[in-house]
Amino acid sequence: HAELARVLAHAEGELESARAQYIELVRGAYDTAARGHEMPQAPILAALQRVEAKAAQLDSTRRALTAANDEIATAHSALAQSNRALAKSAEVSEKRLKALNKLKPPEPLSTVRRLTSSHTAASAARSAQRPSSGGRG
Repeated sequence: HAELARVLAHAEGELESARAQYIELVRGAYDTAARGHEMPQAPILAALQRVEAKAAQLDSTRRALTAANDEIATAHSALAQSNRALAKSAEVSEKRLKALNKLKPPEPLSTVRRLTSSHTAASAARSAQRPSSGGRG
């Protein structure tokens, strides 16, 4: 981007220099004609061609700079969109983390084993107290 801007400034300078040379040649031609002499047209035409070439180069450089600026704007827009999506994702993750932190922590494994073994023991005791269904009849 900065390089294209530098090239554009250089091309503008060259165009202005070529225009100034052309203007000087035309003025010289008028002065020569005013004194009754004829000035060859070749130097004036060559200077005019240089001005036209520099103007075309400047136009091309401006188009390239505009295209580069458009690409930068597109990339900037895509980056901004990506950053918004990333921020939204981080926000969702943070909400999920807060929700998980609010949940009651799970029982430690030792408590689960103790509760399971006491439940198993109570169940076995109840089974022992029931009369057996088979037997006398």
